[in-house]
Amino acid sequence: NLDPGMTTTLEAYLSNTGDADIHSPVVSVVGDSYVTINESSFTNAYVWDNGDEINNEEILTLSVSVNPSTPIGHIAEFSITVNSNQPPTTDYEENVVFTIPVGQLIANFESGLGNIEWDLSCSGIGCNNWSSNESEAYSGSSSAKSGSIGNSQSSDISVTLDVTANGQIEFYYKVSAEYSTSGNYFYDGLEFYIDNTLMGQYQTATDGSSPWTYVSYDVSAGEHTFKWSYVKDAAGGSTDCENTDCEDAAWIDDVIFPPAYVESEGMAGDVNMDQIVNILDVVVIINMILGMENENMLADMNADGNINIQDIILVINLILSDDLSRNKTINKAEIKMSSNKMIISANNSMAGLELHTAGDYVITKKSLPKGWEFFKNNHTIIMVDIEGKKEFNSIEMEFDGELIINNNIISDWHGNGISASIIEMPKKVTLHSIYPNPFNPIASINYELSKKDNVNISIYNLSGQLMETLFNDLQNSGMHFIEWNASNYPSGMYFVSMKTSNESFHQKLMLMK
Repeated sequence: NLDPGMTTTLEAYLSNTGDADIHSPVVSVVGDSYVTINESSFTNAYVWDNGDEINNEEILTLSVSVNPSTPIGHIAEFSITVNSNQPPTTDYEENVVFTIPVGQLIANFESGLGNIEWDLSCSGIGCNNWSSNESEAYSGSSSAKSGSIGNSQSSDISVTLDVTANGQIEFYYKVSAEYSTSGNYFYDGLEFYIDNTLMGQYQTATDGSSPWTYVSYDVSAGEHTFKWSYVKDAAGGSTDCENTDCEDAAWIDDVIFPPAYVESEGMAGDVNMDQIVNILDVVVIINMILGMENENMLADMNADGNINIQDIILVINLILSDDLSRNKTINKAEIKMSSNKMIISANNSMAGLELHTAGDYVITKKSLPKGWEFFKNNHTIIMVDIEGKKEFNSIEMEFDGELIINNNIISDWHGNGISASIIEMPKKVTLHSIYPNPFNPIASINYELSKKDNVNISIYNLSGQLMETLFNDLQNSGMHFIEWNASNYPSGMYFVSMKTSNESFHQKLMLMK
């Protein structure tokens, strides 16, 4: 299923049911006003067998993004077009449409009765309405419980929804009330109605137990009223709660409605509630993450329950109106840490990043691309591409002191976030022991650089005469490896010399043939 603010992959299975093969099929797809197709691929680019052939099913794979402002219950429409200009299907075109509901309206009663506009009522003097209850739950810690009522009274909870597609309503119920020991009669219990039509009556089991029980009913598209009513008959009997210590109540939990339209409360991303999504909202969300503003769930653009750099990127995407392609996703990122520098990189364009740090440090230099902004409060750092005009996949930052990265989020322009791998770079320049030593005829030379530097590695004989220069160039920080092949030199003692801009190292090396 789809949810507002999400980016995901869909697979549509297509079959050629016509009388002819389709040669060199060209398959394209577009979404509706709330859904964007980021990328698509089709498994057959040559000949698509006709309906008389076996296994002619092909797969259309789509990367899609759903606008965060999409109403719950919206039916997202995807239009697929298949073209071919190759004989025998010259000038062929076929169109097909499929739909997927966006969002799922669920009542789990974990936060009271939730945001659903319930209609609560009861009949009779002294009756009480339904309410949230923590004494019983099918899942989580809460459910909805009927209000206390007397004989010949009822307590109702109902909601009217605009169901946007055929589906089902599902829920769990529990009843602890007067019951029929034979199961042939209904005294006190729960009744469920759709549009005032009784769909089911539920009561305590014939053995007196009150298990949670699942039920579901088909629902067609259109406006429908769903009502749960706890009812009692005119008088008590042998299994009445006065005689059995039952709880004289009904509960419902985990109600899953069919696709139904629910208007969003406020505009997603409009955290300052000025009816416009702009850079002011981006600044407020940044301050929320930095702990300088109270959180507002309109900032949770991808509805994952967290407000972070991914939500900032989704808001920026709403603001930007240019046609720059930002369809590449990030699936690999790393942060290289040395004693005074970090290099943050990813396999595709970064839109922003969030670092949660520790240690006593001061940022001394930031190499940010044009359009990027830097924000910091206490130990939280945010860097984000406010303009989004170019694609960048590497950022450098220098610091003094000890900087530890506890966790991080690197976000692409889809709002997808991954945690970058932390790679500890060398803290100083080191020439490791050459191996093997003595050697014949190849020796391995391993060394480390704490920063980008000019490096010269040369071989000298005992007289100080230069025999060979193995490397003399600018080299990045990190661990490096080079070999000396001494096949053309006589046995004897040699020296390996390694020089950088500020340091030099020497080691003896014995060649034995």
